[in-house]
Amino acid sequence: MRSKVLLSTLCLLMVTGFLVSSVAATPAFPNLPSSAVTLTVKSGAGIYPILIELSNVPAGYDVTNATYDGFCDDLFTQIQPNVSYSVILTSSLGLPTPWDKINYILNNKQGTAQDVQGAIWLVMGHSASDILTNAGFTPSATAIALFNDADANGAGFIPGSNQIVAVLCDAGPDVQEVMIELTVPPTTTGATRTIGFWQTHTTFTEWVFDNKLSGSIQIDSSTSHAKNINTYGKLFGAFYCSIPKNTDHTSRPGIDQNRTILLQQLVGAILNHAASGVTVPIDPVTGNDLITAGNLAYSSNNGTEMLRVKGLLDTFNGSGEITAFPAGFPPQGSATPQVSKAIANKAFWNSPL
Repeated sequence: MRSKVLLSTLCLLMVTGFLVSSVAATPAFPNLPSSAVTLTVKSGAGIYPILIELSNVPAGYDVTNATYDGFCDDLFTQIQPNVSYSVILTSSLGLPTPWDKINYILNNKQGTAQDVQGAIWLVMGHSASDILTNAGFTPSATAIALFNDADANGAGFIPGSNQIVAVLCDAGPDVQEVMIELTVPPTTTGATRTIGFWQTHTTFTEWVFDNKLSGSIQIDSSTSHAKNINTYGKLFGAFYCSIPKNTDHTSRPGIDQNRTILLQQLVGAILNHAASGVTVPIDPVTGNDLITAGNLAYSSNNGTEMLRVKGLLDTFNGSGEITAFPAGFPPQGSATPQVSKAIANKAFWNSPL
């Protein structure tokens, strides 16, 4: 593989959001063929994003004969669209900086495809003037902010379950190197259930609350937002309280609506972790496990951060739905939502939270 910097007039991108839970990728992923495969760029020069088609890929690998999103990986040479090239695929995992920061960018995209491409080139050490000369645009303020974020927080980043890994596509020294985006398969280490399960399987949820959590869940502990869930009513109230309104029908402030959305996924994650000891993924942004990150976001007044962590918790809570709970648990039984609703102390969760 050439250790080239980033590419020029062609780049590829997939503008999907990161989701994530951040369970570290296993060493076996991605399993790539050692022999060359065929690559064809399906978009013209300067078009964002570009599409990269792989063909002649043997069976049994983590890449296949398909069209992938990706980005440019070379600022100074070119690759022609609709021309077939023989390429060697190389994983970016384990490569030195800046590949950790490039993977961070791919999983924390902001702005347009061109913004993301500009940030990648900046993190690879190219100047704004080089990018303008060779790619025809100057990195925007969004690209510079994304670069600064990756430079400050991306060192050592390892994509986890459902996150993106860059795979390099090398056609030789005279052809622009590109990268494709490959998604890490979902990973879980035990049983989990969504908040829909916990709020409706009344008896089972109460059993986990009593026997695995000693009848108490502490949400936050050091700010005015702290709440101690120490009754069934408060527990089910967390799931059944209205997001937009209090029990007296007054509207919640927007920040408390976000706090309530986060709360429900956070309580679900705490129940999942306590029930079967399932490993809680690490938040790639803060470096904390997701439950700690959830408590910190809940205790803050940053609504954007609340929703970001809520998304990660939601993914975690659904990651092990097909996995059975360990031996010794009581039967999960049928859903009894009306029983849970009758127990729920929704007023406990009225604003201000």
